[in-house]
Amino acid sequence: MPTLSIELVLSGLLALGAGLIFVAVVRRSPRAGIALWLLTVAFVPIWVSITVVISLPMANLVGVAVAVSLWSRRVPRWGVADLLVLFLFISALAPLAIGRLSAPSAFGVLLVWVTGYALGRLAPSQVGESWLYGCVAVIFSIVGVLALVEFLTGWHGLSSWGPANAAKATWSPIQGRGGLERAEGAFGHSIALGSSLAATMVVTLQSRFRPAIRLAMVAVMLGGTVVALSRTGLICALMGLVLAVLFLGRSLERKVRLGLGVVIAGGAVAVLPFLSDVFSTAGTEATGSASYRGNLLSLLRYVDILGTSESMRRTVTGELSFAGFKSIDSQLILFALSYGWMTLVWVMVLLGLAVVAVVAGRPQAPMVAAVAQIPALMTVALITQYALLFWFVVGLAVATQSRDASSRITTTANLDRGRDSNLEGTLGR
Repeated sequence: MPTLSIELVLSGLLALGAGLIFVAVVRRSPRAGIALWLLTVAFVPIWVSITVVISLPMANLVGVAVAVSLWSRRVPRWGVADLLVLFLFISALAPLAIGRLSAPSAFGVLLVWVTGYALGRLAPSQVGESWLYGCVAVIFSIVGVLALVEFLTGWHGLSSWGPANAAKATWSPIQGRGGLERAEGAFGHSIALGSSLAATMVVTLQSRFRPAIRLAMVAVMLGGTVVALSRTGLICALMGLVLAVLFLGRSLERKVRLGLGVVIAGGAVAVLPFLSDVFSTAGTEATGSASYRGNLLSLLRYVDILGTSESMRRTVTGELSFAGFKSIDSQLILFALSYGWMTLVWVMVLLGLAVVAVVAGRPQAPMVAAVAQIPALMTVALITQYALLFWFVVGLAVATQSRDASSRITTTANLDRGRDSNLEGTLGR
């Protein structure tokens, strides 16, 4: 036992030292840190992790280190939107004070919600929006290509590597639909892959690559979404692209909008017969999953005002269930069951404000991407690396909208000062 304790202490000190070195390196080169984190999200499965009391996936560990590094360099000016999101985090964690929050739910807020949001909120001001959008575009174009290769060849390399543990046993098996194996990449689930590509293809539209290159990247990501054979991913992708065409008018060139129309129309003609055959063959499997999600509404009667529902049960192996339901395929319902009505209501308020920002405002691509994820929040939980990526997009949306609002205020103030100067000059004459 003493030897084990010494080894544990030495391992902890070694990990702490490595973490501090990593933070110092990223502090000097934030672009390298952000690129490494995105690569980890895109290509390192959730079961590649380190266990210290709880299992810490590499994407979360790297994300925390990069977020701390960015925070230590420069803290942006916070705005109203940040306060609204902060209230969401507080409302979710508040039940800790009365012992009404489960440990996994608390760690989920800190290691996923806060970490992902902080990365998206801090990164644009320190690495540049243009560079960040380009990095996302390149990395997730590769994800799209590998998804197509995976589907066409049956090679599931990203889903097969890593240590053998409980997380791998849960997430690594490949799903099927209509007699076909679905692409999952390193995301452990086809819906997580499809929804992640749906979000990143919208961000890609505002990168600085030439229009033809951006359209090719979006087409590849859309292809990766198709071979995930996920209705949720496809709906999010199409919703994001249509919203981009409609509401990113001033920040999206006309030729890109026209090209998107061609990509959407051409893609529909090319893949709709294929998808129709797949879902028709899947039959009751596809309709059964939709029916199961509908049955989840019955769980709302177990939701408390604050904290984790008393219907939650945990097995000796760590598996969670709520009133007999082992899989909660709706993040909105899971918000309520895990954190209470207050958190769910506030999530709905924030989503409503985001929709208004897109429809009635001057949205940036990340805000459009976040709104287009609403169907996913209704039909799947925030699982694996997709959860981190979702909160990253939310942080990115707040950062870019805040910057855009500040720029408009500054421009208006300069115009007012200019008019005042002209008036003073006229009166002086």
